[in-house]
Amino acid sequence: MVRLVGAAVLALATGVALVSVGGAVLWASPILLTGHWFALKNSHGRIQMLWVVLAAATAAEATWLLIYAASESDDWPIMLLALGVGALVFVVGWRLCDKREEVH
Repeated sequence: MVRLVGAAVLALATGVALVSVGGAVLWASPILLTGHWFALKNSHGRIQMLWVVLAAATAAEATWLLIYAASESDDWPIMLLALGVGALVFVVGWRLCDKREEVH
């Protein structure tokens, strides 16, 4: 029960940080990404993909905000770099997922 409540709080906090306008995801990303990693390791099946997707979205958004805050430029290469970081986090997270469903 405690894990379920913790997972719900983590998912809600991630959603709030991602939709916030003030850049909360940039400051919360170290905590959120750590929480996503622990949630991924402590869950099984399709729920793991939820944590992978949330971690990838958090990493992409935090990367974009960090580069935007440093350069104050919103050119398309910055967005591509942020999407690349998000894709990298997705691939690494996907590889950490259980593959038990594939083995019969």
